[in-house]
Amino acid sequence: MTKLTLATLTLALLGMVSCSNTSTPMKYNIDKEKNIEHIQRSFDIYKEHKEHKAMAVAMDKEGKYVIGYSFDCASVESAKQIALNNCTNANAKAEVKSEANCQVYAVENTIVSPLK
Repeated sequence: MTKLTLATLTLALLGMVSCSNTSTPMKYNIDKEKNIEHIQRSFDIYKEHKEHKAMAVAMDKEGKYVIGYSFDCASVESAKQIALNNCTNANAKAEVKSEANCQVYAVENTIVSPLK
């Protein structure tokens, strides 16, 4: 199977004053179903962090994806914006197809935009 660089979950508190966030590249097979499962496992880990958090995802038709996170932010709105920014930055680095726009996947511990 083809391998490519994609973002993965690295949820370490960064000690930032306003918000902690991350998006880190890693290699994954292009298998949409397995990648959806990976995103769901990443969500389970993400839920362990404190409030004012968000998770954003971009996934193209082939299943290539990137994830952006934020947690411990000043507000939920700032968490969503930072997660989207992190996802967009990871999207550019991973060269996920441009048709795969980042969208907020989860806010706090609720999935707001399920993957298809």
